[in-house]
Amino acid sequence: MPSITVFPDPDPETSTTDGGVARILAEGTGETWANIRSGAGTEASDTKTTLAPSGETSSAGYRGGTTTTTWHQNLRSIFLFDTSAIGVGSTINSATLSLFGSSKLDESGSAPSYNIYTSTPNSNTALVSGDYGQFGTVAQATAITQANISTTEYNDWALNSTGLTNISKTGISKFGLRTVFDADNTAPTWGSAQVSRIVLQSADTAGTANDPKLVVIYTLVAGGGGNLTMLGVG
Repeated sequence: MPSITVFPDPDPETSTTDGGVARILAEGTGETWANIRSGAGTEASDTKTTLAPSGETSSAGYRGGTTTTTWHQNLRSIFLFDTSAIGVGSTINSATLSLFGSSKLDESGSAPSYNIYTSTPNSNTALVSGDYGQFGTVAQATAITQANISTTEYNDWALNSTGLTNISKTGISKFGLRTVFDADNTAPTWGSAQVSRIVLQSADTAGTANDPKLVVIYTLVAGGGGNLTMLGVG
């Protein structure tokens, strides 16, 4: 079966992007979990070497406020892939979305898990703070626990049947990462100013060895070719 391996574009983007978005409050302030989760985004970046918003290195996670059971920040990341080479009529059999880890921290001991969800940023080639609100809540794969996140190699999420249906055969496939606590609106264990997060590499690292990566295996439409297609430059 043929397959494609695709990466987001590095800056300056031409068809896809990746990066981080967040809601980060003024230092010394906090709000309820429901509000930090559903409030307006305040930060975004699509040019850093990690999937992180402006002023941050973290790709997904949260930080507690200094008042009991309040929250100071919540972070998510977005990554888009050009999967148009699959073609109309082809059948997608399986897909794996991989993100390269570089560090992690869980000061509060809340043991978050991280999963893939859909994203719908306002642009395919740039991220803005408003994209913080452009995430789905339906899991596209099986979550990976904080303990099992690798900081020296790729972390692989095999897309489930829902995730496979969200791969575009003719255009851009749009996914994102958030904690399961975030997606489910379940408050984690709180700790004053304590951080729980992971750091993942973006397409703005040199080369593609550590870039966000989507590998799709599919069955060709009748009469199609069968070559391996590599898309994206990191």
